[in-house]
Amino acid sequence: MGGKKAGEVLLVGLLRQLIERLAGDTRPAFQQQLVRHHLQQAWKEWLMAWHSDESDGFGREETGLLLVRTVESCAGRFSSTELTVTHPNYSRLSHLLSSLCHNLRRRRMVVAESITKECAVTSSCKDRAVEAEMQELALCVLQTSDDVNHLTKKTFLLVAKSFYYAAHCSPAALRSHISEVLFKPVA
Repeated sequence: MGGKKAGEVLLVGLLRQLIERLAGDTRPAFQQQLVRHHLQQAWKEWLMAWHSDESDGFGREETGLLLVRTVESCAGRFSSTELTVTHPNYSRLSHLLSSLCHNLRRRRMVVAESITKECAVTSSCKDRAVEAEMQELALCVLQTSDDVNHLTKKTFLLVAKSFYYAAHCSPAALRSHISEVLFKPVA
């Protein structure tokens, strides 16, 4: 039990360092405290959900929303981090992203395990659901609305595309692509 507690303390310490670095990179400098506040709130909510609901993986599905909130906070779009269910378009984007993250995580687990005929059928149904949700998310992003910033909507789509990519690429291909992007000189 002591090892789990030590791991949690280490994780919280690393998250604090990450938040400090992200907030410290904020320009203009006067927004650093505001960015720090929004990041702390987003990560705290995610960590609490992840910690309290480990059995059904809620926190893992909410990781997409955490990434959206992190990007939006670092970009200085604080109003998007404060939108709630009172904004139907934001709520719809949040729901679609959470559902996509859930289905893509399930897909990745099925692919990682030995696939039985029953799993293959379930996976095929989930793939169709993912495709439909990706299309709906793209439509939501392309629709004009005054209640959600168009850059915020694009952030939702980019996060969804990242999860989609990770679910459909082998770990080796993913590592290769990341290495190429990070270390290969641009011509």
